Amino acid sequence: MKLNDCKKRKKILSLGAVLLCASIFVSCTNTNNKVIFSEYWTENANIATENINEELEYAVTFEKGTGLDMQYNLDYTNGTYITRLKTEQLDGKTVYVYETDFSITVTYLYKGESVDLQDSVKTSVKFEKASSALYPISSHKEIVSHSPQNGAANSLENCYAEYKYNIDTTYDNEGKGVCVITKPEEEESNSITSEFSIDTKKYNYLDNEQLLFALRGLSPASISPPTFSVYNAFANSVQKIKVSFSSETGADFEFLNNGVSVKDTISYYSADISINSQNPGATQTAWIAKTVDPSKNTYRNVVLKLKTPMSYNLGTLVYTLKSANFSK
Repeated sequence: MKLNDCKKRKKILSLGAVLLCASIFVSCTNTNNKVIFSEYWTENANIATENINEELEYAVTFEKGTGLDMQYNLDYTNGTYITRLKTEQLDGKTVYVYETDFSITVTYLYKGESVDLQDSVKTSVKFEKASSALYPISSHKEIVSHSPQNGAANSLENCYAEYKYNIDTTYDNEGKGVCVITKPEEEESNSITSEFSIDTKKYNYLDNEQLLFALRGLSPASISPPTFSVYNAFANSVQKIKVSFSSETGADFEFLNNGVSVKDTISYYSADISINSQNPGATQTAWIAKTVDPSKNTYRNVVLKLKTPMSYNLGTLVYTLKSANFSK
């Protein structure tokens, strides 16, 4: 990697100050610490389904933290997060396509002046079915971020910096991948290309953009805390992601289920997702609906709520399920 590439990557790392969203797994472990996935996102996980068409919508709210010692204020409002799952044919076999669309308004206030800006993250990832361990094929990610700046600001414009990046990752069948990071307004020659290898012998590996979805393929009561290998484009390294589940609990939830308003007490597992290292950083927490009956799985192991802490203790983004259009 060239010196200019290193400088670019440092800029990319600062995106984590604001956007960590985005974005494990029926299972039993074996001596290689791998897990086996089941398709609990279908109503009957015992029957192979070739056609899936699902859409979930979440309201996203901001819980403010103590934050940095800044001379300005910021707030996040009007947050939405939509996920879409479908199947398609690729080289004669059925694969999954999982798309997400996140947007939120960020408001900066400095000495009586304010500005509303739009942050967004759009992703699309293709991967194989549960019978093939959700093996990733490719992913695409588009980021628009207005990230808060450290230190003293002397104007409204100096309170934040705008970043726009696209990230494209492709995988082969031997645990190797290529990641290309580009700025959409610059020439392709200014892109950063990284090649990486993932050891597939001990752990399953997943693309970062399918992690939250893969949570739904896991039966927490039947496994030990799993660990997964995931390539981090911002850090240019393969990281181990660990998932720790709490005991089963329940709470009242209210959302639209295939257009019908429902209010029900739903059993769920709380899953803490973090990097398995000495300095893991922020931990995401997802509430995953429990599989009550694999042959009649009403709530499809859906993510009911997600909490994503932001860097620098700025606060937490809270995703709450608003509507679910499950495949029939």
